[in-house]
Amino acid sequence: MCFALPDLTVWLSSLTAGLPWLIGELNRLQGLLIVLFTAVLVIYNRSLTRETTLLRKRETEPKLEVYLIPYEGSSVFINMVVRNVGGGAARDIRWQIHADEADLDAHEIKLHKMALFKVLHYLPSGKNRFLFRQRSKNLARAET
Repeated sequence: MCFALPDLTVWLSSLTAGLPWLIGELNRLQGLLIVLFTAVLVIYNRSLTRETTLLRKRETEPKLEVYLIPYEGSSVFINMVVRNVGGGAARDIRWQIHADEADLDAHEIKLHKMALFKVLHYLPSGKNRFLFRQRSKNLARAET
């Protein structure tokens, strides 16, 4: 087995000879290097801050689902459910029902006349509100 010690020693001696020159150049450019690295870190930190702000906003926004389900106690009634599936509490929930009032009256649906449907003041994250029990026997009645 033959080792190339002379090559290693030549390489180490050339490295140690160039090391003082390298250290001298780095000391001369120290201020410039610090400014450049600081600028890069400021730009990176700004992008991380922007991303974190967007993620927090997205995670704390409420997201509402509204649907109708049958009432468990009777097949004649239906419930309207407002469910918050978002990460934050929903406050002052307001909505409008755009429907033909004559058609709703013909099917005996009193949904649009209930004061409860003007505003829901608070709905925590992950919670449901069952808002009404409406008779559903006339919902499927055929038009004549």
